[in-house]
Amino acid sequence: MRETSSENSLAKGEGWGEGEGDQTPKKFAAGIGGEPGGRGYRVRLHGVVTYANDGWTALLISLGVLGALGLAAIGCAIVLRKRVGRQTQQLRDRLEHKTSLERRYRDLVDNATDIVYTHGLQGNITSFNPAGERITGYSPEEAVRINISQLVAPDQVALAREMTARKIRGDPVTVYELDLITKRGRRVTVEISSRPILENGKVVGVQGFARDVTERKRAQRILQQSEERKKAILESALDCIITIDPDGRIVEFNPASEKTFGYSRDQVLGRPLTALLALGGIRRPSRERTSQDLP
Repeated sequence: MRETSSENSLAKGEGWGEGEGDQTPKKFAAGIGGEPGGRGYRVRLHGVVTYANDGWTALLISLGVLGALGLAAIGCAIVLRKRVGRQTQQLRDRLEHKTSLERRYRDLVDNATDIVYTHGLQGNITSFNPAGERITGYSPEEAVRINISQLVAPDQVALAREMTARKIRGDPVTVYELDLITKRGRRVTVEISSRPILENGKVVGVQGFARDVTERKRAQRILQQSEERKKAILESALDCIITIDPDGRIVEFNPASEKTFGYSRDQVLGRPLTALLALGGIRRPSRERTSQDLP
């Protein structure tokens, strides 16, 4: 079979085959890599060689191969489009989930009754929630322009700096109390729970939650003062003062009672009052009391 290079044939504009009546298929076949033979055509497409007896058959074969390639390309495009679509949807879902979590976190922070704040390693405040404004008087916009040392009571700035240093050294969580000075100059006590903020394993800041415990501390001081007054009254009273619980057991026994009954406070605490009265109570002279008399 005679073969002629398709490139050379095209360059010369020669007709192929034995007749001139089928020039279009011959030229078309040549244009796509066909080569005329003495009795037919050899069609070459992307390295695949097929033989045809005439130009029209070569044309049909070529169109079939091209159609198959086109369908394959369309199929690949459809598969790729679906894959890209799935990946895009997954990314969109992740982004929506992250956005939803951030929105929920922001809602929690904004509606929290405790101060939620962050500050850098130098103490510059980087975020401050609305509760912080309610307690300190500084709006979030004002707070991010000040240093934590400007908010803490002067006598406790060293403690605040030490807590930050502990975060840098690796302490995961610290709980402590600090006094803050509000915008109006009022002193408030807060209980702080704080932790380090990490980026790539490195401490870059501090996040904290501060609860206003001013009223609780005030109530504790009042209670302590009340206990101290009660103790002073009990110890200085000339009359016997004995207190019992709902079960009738002695919970308080003042010095005057010790002198009257002849028992120390430690001997009678937790004992039934009836046991003390069964021995004759105050009618019996105190000098005759012994520790063996009280059951």
